[in-house]
Amino acid sequence: MAATTDRGVAGEGFTVETAEGLLPPGTRFELHGGNILVMTPATQWHSDVQVRVLNLLRGRGLLAGIEVGVAIAPKQTRVIDVAAFNGERDVRKAYFAPEQIALAVEVVSPSTAENDFRDKPMLYAKLGIPEFWRITENEDEDGDILGYNVEVFVLGERGRYELARTASLDEIEAEGADAS
Repeated sequence: MAATTDRGVAGEGFTVETAEGLLPPGTRFELHGGNILVMTPATQWHSDVQVRVLNLLRGRGLLAGIEVGVAIAPKQTRVIDVAAFNGERDVRKAYFAPEQIALAVEVVSPSTAENDFRDKPMLYAKLGIPEFWRITENEDEDGDILGYNVEVFVLGERGRYELARTASLDEIEAEGADAS
């Protein structure tokens, strides 16, 4: 039997509770097989898009948050850039059960592109999260940001995401304003 330490069970990895107890408050992290992956701070354009999406969702009357942790298993977590919840949530918590999430939004950065295009959509679909949005930069030939593209996916009957529509973030924000 493995020795127990104040950080969990030696050699068996960390759980959400032990990792939260070790790291400074507010540290962005995920658990991959019990291993702590400390995440770098987001760039300002990434944070700006997160705030825009948060405001959009809240403007539609949804309960939403930024940097929402989803607890997949005791030693597996992921952090969703923006999420809308099914019903109430405990604001003192950082990690939630997948069934508490109605929408997962990922803002694609160069460092997370592979994860945001391949791994996270497959994972979120497997977890049964009903809707997934992926947001990418729309750049000109000089690399200047012109805007943001949003791909909206819904969970299909086969348990996979199906593309429902593509629009600019500006268009989706305008739809919410038109409904007011």
